[in-house]
Amino acid sequence: RVPINWLSEFIELKASPEEIAEILTMGGIETEVAQDPYEELGELIAVKILSVNEDPNLKNLAICEVTDGKKKFPVLTTVKEQVKPGLIVGLAKPGSITFSGEKIEVKTVKNYKSLGVFLSPYEAGIGEEKDKLLILPENAPLGRSIYEILNISEKVLELEITPNRGDVLSIWGVARELHIFTNWDLKPLKF
Repeated sequence: RVPINWLSEFIELKASPEEIAEILTMGGIETEVAQDPYEELGELIAVKILSVNEDPNLKNLAICEVTDGKKKFPVLTTVKEQVKPGLIVGLAKPGSITFSGEKIEVKTVKNYKSLGVFLSPYEAGIGEEKDKLLILPENAPLGRSIYEILNISEKVLELEITPNRGDVLSIWGVARELHIFTNWDLKPLKF
């Protein structure tokens, strides 16, 4: 697997990932563009917390009203000391899967509905913190994928390398091969 961003550190890419895959395939290295691994998780988006309320019947939960820029909806959370109105945070919507593998569903607790789960950096797959809220930049567009906002969404090339092609087992080797096929400029190696 070769992430496009890593490949671009070694060669000036002048084509889309799909075109690069075609160039490598035509050169004898069967290549496909794999889906962005984050796309498979579903809707992990940016939302803004509009209000935070508590109910004495819900000891450890806060009732938040959030918006994705289009709709307002309720979310229950156990990290009530971290949530406050105005914060933009990551949210997993029902039907999505967190990076840790949890499938998100609509939940009801004592007549309060939760239409999603606030994400920690760990659940989003971008950090080790499990007990911290994933807070996004103040200017983050609501409703957009957290991975687009954090600029970590990327395509990956899947190469089928035959035993006689050990020269393309590294990203540098793939970059050299692309240079041979296209004459695109290689970047100097940094050590």
